[in-house]
Amino acid sequence: MIQRSKNCVRVEQNYFGVCDKPIPFSTNGLGNCIGVCIAWKTWAAILHSAQIELDEDDVVLPMIAQAKDVIPRGLVLRIRPVICGGDTFHDRRAGGNPKEFVSDVLRYRKRVVEVLKEAGFGEPHVRWNELRETTSLVANLKRGVVYIIENDIGEVGKWRICQRSA
Repeated sequence: MIQRSKNCVRVEQNYFGVCDKPIPFSTNGLGNCIGVCIAWKTWAAILHSAQIELDEDDVVLPMIAQAKDVIPRGLVLRIRPVICGGDTFHDRRAGGNPKEFVSDVLRYRKRVVEVLKEAGFGEPHVRWNELRETTSLVANLKRGVVYIIENDIGEVGKWRICQRSA
């Protein structure tokens, strides 16, 4: 689901969204979940996934397909997606096996990088969460920047959006 207002667009968990307006575009609450942003000029796609392997066919691949419809073929390799989230902290109150949980998160981390590389994008900018860290992924299309904000300390990563033309 995507929440839209006049001033911003926000992507909810287990969805992806696209934006081509000069407004902040984001997803929040990335703890164990993984966020991905593919951006070019004034267009961006962001996804927020709790389980990359389950979301691969109906969230990740459709997002990649939309990005490749917008980005000129000759520029795809120059686009470096931004990936963040993937905290491996297991809250015992949630139940389940902590070792399996960590193994799953590490597998999801690896898989999302593989899928983006297999799609032909450049080496992703990756910033995995520290234990118990929660981040937001923001594409500021007006300023041409994608950044990661850690909820307690502020900005922890910042990358320019590719502005090249075909």
